[in-house]
Amino acid sequence: MFRTSLRQFSSCRVSRNIISDLYLKELKSVKVTPFSMKDAEGNVKPWSPPAKPQAPQSELTSGNDLLKSYKEEPVETLHTQPAETEGATQIEEHWLVLSEEEPAH
Repeated sequence: MFRTSLRQFSSCRVSRNIISDLYLKELKSVKVTPFSMKDAEGNVKPWSPPAKPQAPQSELTSGNDLLKSYKEEPVETLHTQPAETEGATQIEEHWLVLSEEEPAH
């Protein structure tokens, strides 16, 4: 009776990964030293707020002159013909022309 039960019981052999075992062994053996504030003093730059930006000087001095010259410029238009002659010969053109559809039979 015992012999039959032993024959049916099977076990797998344990497979080991040598590389992961060596890696875990080395990780356990490493001793990390704790960091202190003195270690950071040489490696970290102290914070200072950025300087305020300055406006370019060329725009401030010439801004009023440019504005005055813009106001004094003559107004240019596309139509150069006088209004009286244009009204008499003006033909109204339709810019949107839709064709009517024929009703379906």
